[in-house]
Amino acid sequence: MLADASLLNKMQTMDYDHVPLPIQKKIKAKIASNENFKPEIVANIQAAAKSIVSWVRAVADFTDIANQVEAKSKNVAEMTAQLHDANEALRVKQEQLAVVQKKVDDLETQLRENIQEKERLDNEIQLTQERLVRAGELTQGLADEQVRWKEKVEELTEDLKKLIGDVFIAAASVVYTGPFTGAFRYKNY
Repeated sequence: MLADASLLNKMQTMDYDHVPLPIQKKIKAKIASNENFKPEIVANIQAAAKSIVSWVRAVADFTDIANQVEAKSKNVAEMTAQLHDANEALRVKQEQLAVVQKKVDDLETQLRENIQEKERLDNEIQLTQERLVRAGELTQGLADEQVRWKEKVEELTEDLKKLIGDVFIAAASVVYTGPFTGAFRYKNY
C-alpha cells in the first residue's frame, strides 16, 4: 500500500460521510482482531505506517460518530416533524379555544343582561304589589263610601220628587215677599 503512488490522493478524496456499512464492519473487525494495530506499536515497525494506522482508526471513529449523528439527525427530523404536527394541532386547538372563549364571553354578557332584566322585573313586581295593596285599601275605603253614597242617592231621589213642590213654594215666597219690605206693603193696603 505504501508503494501505491495514488494512496495519498485516494485517502484525501475518500467520501468519509458515505462509507458503506459492510466496510465499516470489516474495518472495525480488523482493528478489534489485531491488538498490534495501534499507532504507537506500528511506529516501532514502520514510521510511515503510523500515520496510516492513525488515519484508519480516525476514519473508523469518524464513521461511528457519523452513524450516531445520522441516527440523531433522523431522530431530530422525526421530532421536528412531530413538533410541527403538535404545533399545528396546538394552533387548531387554540383557534377552537378562541371560539369557545368567545361563546363563553357572549354567554357571560347575556347572563349579566338577564340578571339586570331580572332585577328590573323584580323591582317592577315589588312596585306592582305595593300598588295592589294601595288599590285594595282604596277599594275597601270606597266600598265603605258606597253605603253612604247609596243613602245619599236615595235621599237625593226623594228630594227630586219634592223638588217641584219646593220650587213652587220658593217662587211663591219670593213673589209674596217681593222686593218690598213688610212696612211698605202694609202702608199701601
